Amino acid sequence: MTVSILAVPSVTKLPPAADGAVVVGGSHGAVYAAYLSAKAGARAAIHNDAGVGRDEAGVSGLAWAEAQGMAMAAVLSGSARIGDGADMLKRGVIGRANPLAEACGVKPGQSVTEAAELLKAAPWPHPRPAPLTEARTMAGRILCVDSISLATMRDRGKVVSSGSHGGVPAGETALAFGPRLALFNDAGFGMEQADAEPCTERLEHRAAVCRAVVEIERTGAAPLVAHALHHPGGHGSPESRRSPSSAHDRPSACRRGSSGSPRPSAPRSHAAWHCR
Repeated sequence: MTVSILAVPSVTKLPPAADGAVVVGGSHGAVYAAYLSAKAGARAAIHNDAGVGRDEAGVSGLAWAEAQGMAMAAVLSGSARIGDGADMLKRGVIGRANPLAEACGVKPGQSVTEAAELLKAAPWPHPRPAPLTEARTMAGRILCVDSISLATMRDRGKVVSSGSHGGVPAGETALAFGPRLALFNDAGFGMEQADAEPCTERLEHRAAVCRAVVEIERTGAAPLVAHALHHPGGHGSPESRRSPSSAHDRPSACRRGSSGSPRPSAPRSHAAWHCR
């Protein structure tokens, strides 16, 4: 039986070809993303470690996948671009692997190319997982979702706090349904700061913003973008945010420039919240 390797920007909408394949997905390695790979029938999965994050939430899916019988590994976020499965396959380096993946020979320091080949021998099929619950909740008037993919057109105009990373695929998803404001995890910024790509470059091509936008056509306002400070892949509730103990952690206040456009009051690399 021929086993394929499928590289995708995100595991939120996997094609039928994922069934039985080794999926190299640009998504984070938290539980909800692991669930999506398992739900699609992936033989094994390689995701991005999203900077690992608080309580190691960025790789929490590995243990979950092990319990489901699926081999899974995580790529060092500094070795390849998050939200870009093809780049992860090309130059990514494995940072962690669950026991099922280790049994196939996958280990830290290995190239993703080699690891993906080894995972073709991972046990399969395995039972499809039971649906996850509590992936979408309300905190007052703020919608909290484990993944931005759980928001729909009925959430247009809402403030949405998501456990997704702030890379291009998540920005595209947010732009499609039009939240008033969306918050993402910075996932440690990663290789080439893929989780913080310049929003204007994408807007010029009517593609994604790296964080969420206030709709320019509808409101006439300048785009507002923000990074949340919560766990990758976890409920985006304010209670889950870590304390702002460093310059990188502190939200950056926004002020109006002479042109009337919001400007960041701190360099982008040191601000958790950005206005453009």
